[in-house]
Amino acid sequence: MKEGFSAMQRMMKACNSALVIISSASMFFMVLIVIHGVFMRYVLHQPRAYSVELSSFSMMAVIACALAYTQKVRGNVRVDIVLMYLPEKIRKVLDVFTLAFFLLYAVGLLCAGWELTSMHFSKDMHSNDAHIPLWWVSGIFFIGLASLCLQLLHDTGIAIADLLGKIDTTDDEDRTDASMKERAQ
Repeated sequence: MKEGFSAMQRMMKACNSALVIISSASMFFMVLIVIHGVFMRYVLHQPRAYSVELSSFSMMAVIACALAYTQKVRGNVRVDIVLMYLPEKIRKVLDVFTLAFFLLYAVGLLCAGWELTSMHFSKDMHSNDAHIPLWWVSGIFFIGLASLCLQLLHDTGIAIADLLGKIDTTDDEDRTDASMKERAQ
């Protein structure tokens, strides 16, 4: 069972690394587009409508590509003060429940993202100002959601195995607790 989890961890690490690189490149592109838009509007007095559209699409790519990484490092908003006072067994059950619920929600978003991407592709829809095929934009969001679903599937599997006593996750919990203490300071 450990071999399966370690293989999935290696795959998720590679996928998350690629998506973080895409997210960083999108953020850099967005900064360049905003600088270009400001320069064109306020210096040359020739505003370009496509700069707002491109920067919005870049921000969507940043968010979509960072979803799985944020889940991996447990960077999402979570109230741990209540969990600190619960018994360990209840914490583990609650962790499995919340991860499974979040996985179901993410799968629902993934299905909606697939429908949106296929609609944009089949109708050959393009953006208004930049004339970018919209299936690219919704496709990036779909890829980000698929990566999030894989990360949640992995995390839910680890939580279930930990609940059943099949694996020991104290190292992961220590790292998470240490990062929470660093954030609190």
